[in-house]
Amino acid sequence: MQLDVSHISIQYQDNVVVDDVSFQLAPASLAAIVGPNGAGKSSLLKGILGIHPLKKGNVYFNGQTLSSVRPHIAYVPQRESVDWDFPATVLDVVLMGRYPHLNWWKRYRSIDFNIARKSLEQVNLIDLADRQIAQLSGGQQQRVFLARALAQEASIYFMDEPFAGVDAATEKNIVSVLKELQAGGKSIMVVHHDLQTIRSYFSSILLLNKKVIAFGPTDEVFTPERIQQTYQRESLLL
Repeated sequence: MQLDVSHISIQYQDNVVVDDVSFQLAPASLAAIVGPNGAGKSSLLKGILGIHPLKKGNVYFNGQTLSSVRPHIAYVPQRESVDWDFPATVLDVVLMGRYPHLNWWKRYRSIDFNIARKSLEQVNLIDLADRQIAQLSGGQQQRVFLARALAQEASIYFMDEPFAGVDAATEKNIVSVLKELQAGGKSIMVVHHDLQTIRSYFSSILLLNKKVIAFGPTDEVFTPERIQQTYQRESLLL
């Protein structure tokens, strides 16, 4: 699915946090959104997804508006934004990803359970399917929400810091899943902070500091000069 973002701006009270941002994400892209704290990375995702209203601009998915394609869009929020005390099992949470595919009486079918379990297998959590979500570690919780997105069988995925607070093994597992999605023709946008892993994880990168500093293939865009411009620092280890 192609994403077209055209001149969008997002404002919180009197503060413009995303300013006239435009870019085009091609199908089968695995892209990072990179920039300093307060650069508008999470706000950009929320604006694209209609979670926060746009001050101006337009967003299209394959030429269609968000409301027309919403079942085909998956979102993995920051783990800190989720109420993990909600009384639900791991399987219950992953099944929520099947909601856009349910029939009119909104009852889960055997295919929904099968897809949910397959999604848990992809993130190596099938053995914890009956565990209460609050009993999991931070990294396990992150993988549960990734599994929920996988169960949705979306065409484009938006993920807000999916590697935050996870161990190296979990991060490796998540990266493997993302690359499998890309190989299957899916598009993925990820808010990411670790500059050391950009080149090995992502095929393209959006450098953002309220405005777009640069966007394109990682090998072309991820240069010391543009990183310096994005972070407004004298030097940065790449």
